[in-house]
Amino acid sequence: MDWRAIDLHGAASISRVVNVFEIRDMRGIPWTKYKIKVLEEGSGGFLAVANVCVKKMPMALPMERQGSDGQK
Repeated sequence: MDWRAIDLHGAASISRVVNVFEIRDMRGIPWTKYKIKVLEEGSGGFLAVANVCVKKMPMALPMERQGSDGQK
């Protein structure tokens, strides 16, 4: 039986977990480990969802734009 043919009464849609990646990121989110779950939708498309939640955004100073050569 194909998983797309499963009929869950009352469910709007069904997706299948294809893979889960565990990321340890020290650059963007310091000292953090998070997972990215890849889902296959019933239509055949894929969706990647990260389990990252920002609790509090620090006040950021505006950054000046720089060219590709590092010059302002």
